[in-house]
Amino acid sequence: MKRINWNKAIIILAGLMLVLTACSKSNNKSTTKKADQLPSATKILSTAEKTSIKSLSAQWQQTNSAGVTTQSATAKYQKKPLVVYANFSTDSNHYKMWVSGKTNYSQDQGTDTSKWFKTKLTKTSAYSEFLDALDMNNLLSFSAQTAKLFKVAKNGSGYLLTYQGKNSQLWKQVINNSAITTMIGIDLNSAKMQNIAVQLKVSHDYQAESMRVSAKYREDGKNYQLKMTLTDINRLKQLKVPSTVTQNAINLSSSN
Repeated sequence: MKRINWNKAIIILAGLMLVLTACSKSNNKSTTKKADQLPSATKILSTAEKTSIKSLSAQWQQTNSAGVTTQSATAKYQKKPLVVYANFSTDSNHYKMWVSGKTNYSQDQGTDTSKWFKTKLTKTSAYSEFLDALDMNNLLSFSAQTAKLFKVAKNGSGYLLTYQGKNSQLWKQVINNSAITTMIGIDLNSAKMQNIAVQLKVSHDYQAESMRVSAKYREDGKNYQLKMTLTDINRLKQLKVPSTVTQNAINLSSSN
């Protein structure tokens, strides 16, 4: 029986291990390099702004330097059939609204009555403008220059875009968003921005999933903070105006 040449076997085994180690390192480098190849923020935003919105939830909140809420609003939107719910609060008023098709139901709790009123939604109303503004092309209206300011990171199977800083151009693009200003009823054109943070989550194919904006600013000698979140994009449960509203609302359009 031929004896095994252990010295030769060890040399061959060592050689194989070196080859396998080299291959492993090469594969790791290739995998790492592939993982590091994230899409650019510009590419993601250019696709995300084309996201077709079928539904979403939104929240706005303005607080003063003491952390007291001065204005707030929540809203839910459904494109087909068209249904919108909004709830507004200020220092002195509380206002609720439902929109179904071309019909508007409103309740102003700052008055002597808490009854709901029914009117026709006109094309010139502020809420018609708001509905038109609910488009990702408006909500993500960042220029090619400001898009480059965002950092991109993996987020599960999708991506997370973030920005935090004091870029005045990005601030102007945010406050010029009519969906923000129309809904909460504030004019930020005279406000001086101190800091702004924007966070956008998108799917693997760059479809918008959620957006968060937080900004600190100074206006009329006072400090404020504005927070806005858009969530449940195309994931909202079906909306319907409650029957307690539709059946009891006073029709103000009946005489027209």
